[in-house]
Amino acid sequence: PAATGLFSLAQRASVILQQPAQMLGHASYAVAARLAAEGKTDESRTAIWKSVGLATLVAIPVALFISLFARQLLDLLGGKGFEAAVPLLILIVVSRAVIVGGPTFSSALTALGKPGQSIAVNLFTNIGLLPLLPLFLNWLGLQGAGYHLVLQSILALTLLAWMVQRAQRTSEVTPR
Repeated sequence: PAATGLFSLAQRASVILQQPAQMLGHASYAVAARLAAEGKTDESRTAIWKSVGLATLVAIPVALFISLFARQLLDLLGGKGFEAAVPLLILIVVSRAVIVGGPTFSSALTALGKPGQSIAVNLFTNIGLLPLLPLFLNWLGLQGAGYHLVLQSILALTLLAWMVQRAQRTSEVTPR
């Protein structure tokens, strides 16, 4: 129960990075869909990557700020008893900063007519990597959950970026 409480509080403290990324992903869908429908592949590619880059540039200082003041943030949210979650909060914040471009890539895949690929990546990284979680927990304790999230985020972002690149290359050669 104590570990669950620490993890839950650390998750809540890191939400500040997740919500703006979701909103940016939703907003980028309209632009990506319009450009894809008009066959403007280069403009679509530029818009998507600029959006991901902007989200990442915003996330880095926020993640650094949260990491620097993790102890104070956890004291404020949960009290002195939650200071043990500082390393976990930092790992969760890193994972959120890594995946901040994910919603934009997912929107791009949907706009390019490939929503199933986004779903497949999310299923694989969330369910497919789940068997690794107990190994991480046994090996690293509670921080293993944080390292597992970092691994999920890196893999998800990499796969989403690769699938967007593939979908854009395919749309270049397929007339609309």
